[in-house]
Amino acid sequence: MGLPPVTLVHAKDHPVLGDAPAWTVSEVQFHYSGPPQGHGHVVITLVRDQKRRRIEFPSVADFTMTTAFTADPSPLRILDVTHLQWSGVSVRVESQCGGFGFWAAAAKSGRAPAAPRHTGRRRRPAE
Repeated sequence: MGLPPVTLVHAKDHPVLGDAPAWTVSEVQFHYSGPPQGHGHVVITLVRDQKRRRIEFPSVADFTMTTAFTADPSPLRILDVTHLQWSGVSVRVESQCGGFGFWAAAAKSGRAPAAPRHTGRRRRPAE
């Protein structure tokens, strides 16, 4: 069951992440719980000026990620859509290229783990 297409003229930027389009998507994790719950949970890690942020979205519906987005992730819009008054939906996430998007019940921000450090050592390939 998908949600109907909607024009988000009255949607405002969600306060979970200021200036979301200025951040670059580093990682997207989609977790799905099968029946009887049948819902998804998305975790997005974003980077900007060597800072990392992690945003979690519970109860995800209509998750879409196309090769257009995975080949060249475009900036995201994270929108507050509470004005739609849909039960269980208050957030819309979408890429500017249109190749990524979903609806979610909420958005929760946290610090992302630090990026792996490169030690400068090179390992010899296994023989």
